Amino acid sequence: MPAFFKYLSEDLYIHHLRDESPRAEDFPMHAHTSHELFYFIAGRGSYSVEANTYHMYPGCLLAMRAG
Repeated sequence: MPAFFKYLSEDLYIHHLRDESPRAEDFPMHAHTSHELFYFIAGRGSYSVEANTYHMYPGCLLAMRAG
């Protein structure tokens, strides 16, 4: 899953990824030390947060708190 775009500064990290065939084992449960915004550009999928599953479609935006 190559990053098409990456930006890193002291206060901000941005990256863009594209995966034609994502595998569940490549996305283990984890927690971040900073807030996270996840914008779904294209395709179909789902995102699980604290035992809740959110179905994703183009234009979805998830805002997740740290931890």
